[in-house]
Amino acid sequence: MLRSLRRISPLLRALLLGAVFTTAMATVTGTLVGCNDPNDPQTHVDDLGDPMKRPSAVTRLLQFYEDAMTRDKKDRSGPNVKPLLDTVVPPLADLAQKGELDQRLQGDVLAFLADSRHEAGIPALVKALGDYKPDDKRADRE
Repeated sequence: MLRSLRRISPLLRALLLGAVFTTAMATVTGTLVGCNDPNDPQTHVDDLGDPMKRPSAVTRLLQFYEDAMTRDKKDRSGPNVKPLLDTVVPPLADLAQKGELDQRLQGDVLAFLADSRHEAGIPALVKALGDYKPDDKRADRE
């Protein structure tokens, strides 16, 4: 009986030590890496810097705005919309001003900036109006 106990004791000690180290590493890794909350607008604002994630981030930020407007009954100075606009408008206005978006997203962002009526979006709207050239493909109205 003592022989089997001598064999099991180092095995149990190794398993216990391994479990402690695994738990500690999981805790440290979770703390260092952090969690990106998909329901936090700041997560998507951070994704605007990555060209691969940019289209989905822009779409999601515009959806956040629509949802907040619905919750605040179309009040732009409401408790949900105002902080969201302060977070979202400056980076989207920078993107629109630099012209780093495709044509469809550029139009969506400019429409959002015009609808938001936020002062940080004014330079992007002014630049878009200054750069506007009517399409030659459209039929002339008579």
